[in-house]
Amino acid sequence: MLMQITNYLYIPGKIKENKKFLIEIGTGYYAEYEAEKAIAYYDRKIEFTKQTSEKAKKELEDKREFMGKVNVLIQKRALEQQGQQASSSGKA
Repeated sequence: MLMQITNYLYIPGKIKENKKFLIEIGTGYYAEYEAEKAIAYYDRKIEFTKQTSEKAKKELEDKREFMGKVNVLIQKRALEQQGQQASSSGKA
């Protein structure tokens, strides 16, 4: 098992007691949990991360679709403007 020492440094380690675990609960705070509760905590954390990821993916897809519609509208208006300029310069 690898143990995290810093954000980028891990060292090999062994679990001496597999009944209680020290887990990071956020912003540098740690709590001691029994094995079952630690697993349940991480299961909830994994589920929350999946839900957040799916929500972000959907929002990104919606924004890309919206940007595509905006780009089509801009191109359409640019072509209309070019057409108007061409017709007004042809009359002069």
